[in-house]
Amino acid sequence: TATMQGESLAEPVAVSPMLRYIHELDPSVERVGLLHTMCDRAKAAMVHPALGLLTSDDVLHDPFVTTFEVLDHFPWKLPRAKDKLKNLGAGIVEVKTRDKQVDPDSVQRELSRAGAGPTLTLFVLRFDREVRGIVAKRIANRA
Repeated sequence: TATMQGESLAEPVAVSPMLRYIHELDPSVERVGLLHTMCDRAKAAMVHPALGLLTSDDVLHDPFVTTFEVLDHFPWKLPRAKDKLKNLGAGIVEVKTRDKQVDPDSVQRELSRAGAGPTLTLFVLRFDREVRGIVAKRIANRA
C-alpha cells in the first residue's frame, strides 16, 4: 500500500515548459491538495497550474504517477496529429484530455491503426488560450 503525507497548500505550485517526460497524477493527489508535496517528492513542476500534470527531465517511479516520454508537442489540429502519429508509426492511440477539449473516443477511433506499430498516447490540453497536442509513450512504472 502506497501512502503520501504533506500539508495541503493553496498557494500556486511551480510551472515549467514541457520537459522530456510528462506525468499524470493519481486523482487522489489532487483531491487532497498534495500537489506541492508531489512536486517536491518528484522534483518536478506542473505543465500548467490547472491541468494536474507534472513535467520533468527524469522518469518517475512512484505509485502516484504514470510517466510518459514526450515524443512531440504541437498546436492542436487533428490533421497535424494524424501526420505526427503516422510519422512515428503509431498503432493504437490512447487519447487523454482535460475539460473535454476533444471527444477522446472519436479521436482515438480516427487516429488508431490496428496491427500497426506501438501504442502511443495523445494528450489534447488547453494551455490558457491555446490547445496543444502532446504525443507520448507510456513508461512502465517500477514503483
